[in-house]
Amino acid sequence: MKKILFFSLMLACIFSFGKCNKKKKCCTKKTSTETSSAKLSANEVWMQYDETKCENPWHFNWFVKPTEAQIMGAVNSQLTGQEISILEIQSTYEEGMISCDACNCRNGRHFYVRVNKSEIEKLKALKFYELKEIPKTKSIDTTK
Repeated sequence: MKKILFFSLMLACIFSFGKCNKKKKCCTKKTSTETSSAKLSANEVWMQYDETKCENPWHFNWFVKPTEAQIMGAVNSQLTGQEISILEIQSTYEEGMISCDACNCRNGRHFYVRVNKSEIEKLKALKFYELKEIPKTKSIDTTK
């Protein structure tokens, strides 16, 4: 009797885990491998900013660790507040990056903004630099 009960529990566990994996595969969104650099017009440019521990123009003292959407919103608000017209904004994060604890040390997050070339000098003053092409990102937040 114990063997039958044990065997039936094992089968139930195997089937329940199998169903979870199938749901996960069906529900995941397929990410696009196409980068937005193909859409770049002659008067647009991609700029990158490497976020630091605490010397960022949008540094806030968060009470709770912010979500990616909150950070992107803060960056977008800060840049538009300085009258920088952002066509698109994206970010990446390097997991497990080893960094120092000084304020000017990079923390592994990179921000990419697509702007008109007229905005380059404003962004360079904020320590952004120009890119030829942006890397593929996992999450994309497009603002127009």
